[in-house]
Amino acid sequence: MTSIKDFFNTKFPQYLENYNEEKQLLTLWDWEYEQYLYFLNEILPWLRENPTWKISILCSHPHCFTNGSGLQKEAGKAIKELVDFDQNLKLPFPLFQIKRGGGLTFHYPGQMIYYPLLNMNHVKLSPPRIMLKMIQLAKEILEEKLSLKGLDYQKLLGLWYQEKTKIASVGMGLEYYVSTHGMAFNYLYDDKMFHTLKQLHPCGLQGDTYQSLDKITDISILTREEFSSLLHKSFSDWINSRD
Repeated sequence: MTSIKDFFNTKFPQYLENYNEEKQLLTLWDWEYEQYLYFLNEILPWLRENPTWKISILCSHPHCFTNGSGLQKEAGKAIKELVDFDQNLKLPFPLFQIKRGGGLTFHYPGQMIYYPLLNMNHVKLSPPRIMLKMIQLAKEILEEKLSLKGLDYQKLLGLWYQEKTKIASVGMGLEYYVSTHGMAFNYLYDDKMFHTLKQLHPCGLQGDTYQSLDKITDISILTREEFSSLLHKSFSDWINSRD
């Protein structure tokens, strides 16, 4: 019987040491975005043909921007407070056009990125339901482990602190009936990226809307890796409970 490990042996043996078969988890920090897109292109047909497979990715990427299919909509209209990304603007980091909803977003080495790749025909969930659950779980972990108050997710889906500061963004797409992309959580501050954001409108918002978790609370008792592990376990338990 074909397994995800067979896929790695066939296509990506260099990632085998980074894949935990028991947790169904691939962990690759500072993963080049081009390599991630290539990996995604290769694994999606396998996930279509093997609907019971589940695999999640925990990673970060070097400095880059990604642009989706458009800003979030409400009742068929663009939310008037959002500002479209100016395609003519010169960016200091690479820009990738990708297949997910939403506008411009950003990645940098201090983020925690969580990509659950799931066959929708098997799990019988929609991308919005998955995105909402990821954010709910992240909120619960931070409230429990860091006693952090003032977290919420608003109509502009993401994790917000005190209603005006965004620390995590989500965006998903579907290919071959498989979920793609996921949540980017700004865990550690990055001067180069956050300075650049002041000139941009990620997800249609002013750049100074965004902040990292370590700038709003003490994270010394919960490292990025520990937070990532807790998030994956909680999300996996939720998904597997639906089988």
